[in-house]
Amino acid sequence: IYDIKPYLPHADCHPEATGGYSAEGLAHALTVIIPPEWEEKIPPAHRAALRAVLAQDPRPAYQQDSERIYGFPFAGLEVHFTVTDEVLTVCEIAEKA
Repeated sequence: IYDIKPYLPHADCHPEATGGYSAEGLAHALTVIIPPEWEEKIPPAHRAALRAVLAQDPRPAYQQDSERIYGFPFAGLEVHFTVTDEVLTVCEIAEKA
């Protein structure tokens, strides 16, 4: 189905419109703590990117358990972390098997 019509600024433009729920999580960022013994395992070229990914809270949205250890693959590594309040702490980094 195609809806072909001319653009009518007075009808099609709504400057007061907001993104609703999709705009809520964009500014959320966690404080990231990577202990030195784990940070040295990350290649220097990937450190800033990993911090940026971790700050965005890579946990599933439906899981907010502060006791759980989460993990994901990143640049040939397996990164494990916990989140308490607004602080993400890396608890292990290992080479991906």
